[in-house]
Amino acid sequence: MLEDAKRLFAANTPAIDPVEESHGFDSNRWCSWSMKKTSAEFTGVPVNIFLLVEDYPKKKKNTHTETWIITTDLSLEFEEAREAAHLRWQIENNEFKRLSHHTGTKTFYFKDPRPFFSMLRLFCLALAVFDAFFTILHRNEAASKALMQGCKFTWKSAFSQMWWYYQDAFEYLVTAGI
Repeated sequence: MLEDAKRLFAANTPAIDPVEESHGFDSNRWCSWSMKKTSAEFTGVPVNIFLLVEDYPKKKKNTHTETWIITTDLSLEFEEAREAAHLRWQIENNEFKRLSHHTGTKTFYFKDPRPFFSMLRLFCLALAVFDAFFTILHRNEAASKALMQGCKFTWKSAFSQMWWYYQDAFEYLVTAGI
């Protein structure tokens, strides 16, 4: 499918259906971009295929990136498909790496994958709860400052501070006989 799209994008002939193109500049990411789009069918399902080319003039590495975006949502425009791809990469690059780092999932070995996926679901649920908690906490500046006690917010420092609160609460419950 991608090989067909590559050939179609490379061919500049009026005999073939015209390829849709768009380009622009992203002031948030500070890059110029161009995209080509075509439609195809994969296992009987219609898909849109985009070729995204981004140029980052201020980066020292990876100044020119080319990315393929394939979607079954045929209503997506160029900018929407590009933004959806960036959001997906943000989840993959930031959230999954954070999950792996904080839970040590690369050190667990199971013969049967079902218990691992159950544990992974619990970790994802726990991180979602912590994300919601910290999002709410950041809206209350006084509570946030009290929790962080002057530390810069990072996940490590936040969990460290919460650990101290947990220990204090645990000691209180033990001494109170609860």
